[in-house]
Amino acid sequence: AVTVPLSAVEDGSAEALAAQAGANSVLLDMKTDRGQLGFVSQLAMAASAGVNAGQADINRQLQALNSGELYTVACLSCFRDHALAKDETYAIRTNSGYRWTDPEELRWSSPASQAVQDYLVALMVELAQLGFDEILLDNWGYPAEGNLGYIKQGDAYDLEHLSQPVEEFLARAEAALEPYGTTLSLAVSQEQVSGQDTSSGLTAQNINQYGQRIWIAGEEQAV
Repeated sequence: AVTVPLSAVEDGSAEALAAQAGANSVLLDMKTDRGQLGFVSQLAMAASAGVNAGQADINRQLQALNSGELYTVACLSCFRDHALAKDETYAIRTNSGYRWTDPEELRWSSPASQAVQDYLVALMVELAQLGFDEILLDNWGYPAEGNLGYIKQGDAYDLEHLSQPVEEFLARAEAALEPYGTTLSLAVSQEQVSGQDTSSGLTAQNINQYGQRIWIAGEEQAV
């Protein structure tokens, strides 16, 4: 697999870039850490956040690429979403009531928010309808780095049950994609695979249960 920019879809060079790299599949960033989408969503939340792709014809171009011989993977940053978490309703908050930011000063939306989960699952369905073979989720739990002690505890951040909203989210994603036959894959770290990460709500159990394919940070191939 090789990552290609959205511009390669727009100018038709994605297949050539894959061939040049000796790859038979391409990864496309369809939702960045800042919340920007690589396609035009029909969701009201995407429109109100101002995150839709600027190229009006991009959906048709993506469908054309997805109907070809290349295996296509749509990459989504889930809860690390600077744009969506601008709205305090969706954001992980600090003890002082501010929107929490990670070491790169990016905001996170809350995995416990049903509205945020609805949004992400609906985006996955739209991408499946565009014809992607696989959807790769990143940042699909709570933040694991930064001043975690500043995060306000409560129903939205229950240290004893962080894995519950994460597992609920993955179960919803799996059910939503099942009719399309789209592979649900998960980007994980070595710590998460080994069960050493206790702050994000990502467990080895939900990785094994819901990850039809696993992409491990630092390794070039999925497993």
